[in-house]
Order: sequence, then structure tokens, then C-alpha cells
Amino acid sequence: MRALAAVLALALFGFAAVQLNDPDPLGWTAIYASAALVSLAFAARRTVRPYAGALASIALVWALTLVPEALQLARLADVTARMDIMRPEIEIARELGGLTIVLVWMATLALSPRATRPSSTARPPAPPHRAPTPTRS
Repeated sequence: MRALAAVLALALFGFAAVQLNDPDPLGWTAIYASAALVSLAFAARRTVRPYAGALASIALVWALTLVPEALQLARLADVTARMDIMRPEIEIARELGGLTIVLVWMATLALSPRATRPSSTARPPAPPHRAPTPTRS
């Protein structure tokens, strides 16, 4: 899973770079770059659960705000159509797809058992206490 995290980090950095040419780059660049950094941290065995959970939550709320406009898309195949100023739902549907990628990947990382790294100063749990068994003589 660490290798997948590294590959997705590269893809997400690519998504962020493409957004620099967008009319509203700040939010998009921020969410993609943040998701890429969380992916890199996971690949480097760092604790990511709180960050991945926060990004998944942000992506979910943001995606929900786009759903009504994206539903105006007549056919799913139109997502790959040429951008048209008269059809803003095409861009909205694509944006919803990007947020879905971030949401699913960040939720996967947040729920992964490897999303937390035990502290090096943490003590191992004590074994359960057992009462001595009486012996018969």
C-alpha cells in the first residue's frame, strides 16, 4: 500500500499542477497538494489518520455542494465532452470526480490500520493478570 500511496502522491501533485491554470486555482490546488502530501507521509510511514480524515471530510462536504449542478449532466459520457461555456455542468462533473478521488483515497488512508504509527516512547501493553492456580499436593 505504501507504493500505491507514492504513485497516487505523484498523480495528485500532477492534478494540483494542472489546477494552476484554472480560473479558481486556490482551493483545487490546495486540496490536491494536501492529499499528495498526506499520501507521501503515509508512504514514509508517518501518522496520517487525522489529516486524511480531515481532507476526506472537506472533500465530502465540497462534493455535496457540487452534486445538484453535476446532476444536470444529461449523460455520463458527456463528462469527456469538450468544455463549453454554455454547459458548465461538464466542468462541475469533472470537479466532482476529482473530489471523489480525494475523498475515497483519504478515507482509505484514514481507515487503514497503518495510518497511525506507534510512538517510540510508548510502552507495550501489560499482559493480562492471571490469578495463580492452586496446585494439589
